[in-house]
Amino acid sequence: MSKGKIVQVSGPVVDVEFADGNLPRIKDALYVMNNGKKCVMEVSQHIGDNVVRCIMLAASEGLCRDMEVTATGSGIQVPVGEQTLGRLFNVLGETLDGKESLEKEKGRGRTAESWTTKLAFSLLFQLPLYPKPP
Repeated sequence: MSKGKIVQVSGPVVDVEFADGNLPRIKDALYVMNNGKKCVMEVSQHIGDNVVRCIMLAASEGLCRDMEVTATGSGIQVPVGEQTLGRLFNVLGETLDGKESLEKEKGRGRTAESWTTKLAFSLLFQLPLYPKPP
């Protein structure tokens, strides 16, 4: 997990610099400790000069320049399966119903489709439905 520092906060948009040049991938989750609370953000853009632009998934009040940010190395994941039935939780998998927290042993994040799958579907929808008359 690489570490970075906040260089700009503009509402829910946070720019983070990684001095070592080891930038997290787009859609990766980052977190910062803000007054003892773990605040999560998601990388949305590489803007150059070892800086990534992120969107906060919590309130950004209290964030300031030079706060340390940690890259998780993976996207946002939530628990799945039988344990989630009838439960109320947020986008990060934290419970909101006052019951015990969910185990994160089974997590699911969204993965990108392969290039061949996208190509096959795009070609399928380009085929004419009816043959052209002679």
